[in-house]
Amino acid sequence: MKSFFRSKQLVPGVYGITGEAVAKFLIVGEHHALLFDTGYGFGNLKEYVKTLTDLPLYVVNSHGHVDHAGGNYQYDTPCYMHPADWEVYKHHQSGEFRLISWKKLDKVQKVFFFLRLIIPKGYTQEQYLNNPVADTFFPVKEGMSFDLGGVTLEVVEIPGHTPGSIGLYCPEKRLFFSGDGMNGGTWLFLPESTKLSVYLDSLKKVKQLDFDYLITGHS
Repeated sequence: MKSFFRSKQLVPGVYGITGEAVAKFLIVGEHHALLFDTGYGFGNLKEYVKTLTDLPLYVVNSHGHVDHAGGNYQYDTPCYMHPADWEVYKHHQSGEFRLISWKKLDKVQKVFFFLRLIIPKGYTQEQYLNNPVADTFFPVKEGMSFDLGGVTLEVVEIPGHTPGSIGLYCPEKRLFFSGDGMNGGTWLFLPESTKLSVYLDSLKKVKQLDFDYLITGHS
């Protein structure tokens, strides 16, 4: 839905896609592109991405939460996710959890009805609850990389927010994509969150990388 999703080119070949109150990122190389996170799955993200690139696409989840992996069902092949978050994903895609998420977001949307940033106009609770669940994944792990052609994205494990949170390091563009693993208000109080010491180790690891900008999933 081009009228719902919006995008901005952050640097050449890197797009930030907004909508659903969460950021998704598209990185385009010479022969492949990579989509980092799929949002809640409210709008047709797959078709929107096609307006930005027609290259073969890798789809990678920063972690298993409903707002970052809910649109996985739109893709015919499994998406990439760290195995430590597969159970988190299954819980967040349960009917009970989706219903709770919908009710909270619907309240926020009604307050900010004039912005239409979260739920597309006309999209219903029934549609959301009936979205299929993509239940298979390709596993990712530390050091795995995606070659897009002139651009590489290296997987960095950053447990803390969730046990399977990952970031993508792009040395050519000097960027680090962190999802929710590191941002202005990282949530570490969830049942699935790790100990603070584990998160601090993740911060120290990323600090050793050579990049100019940290690209986060929120804020």
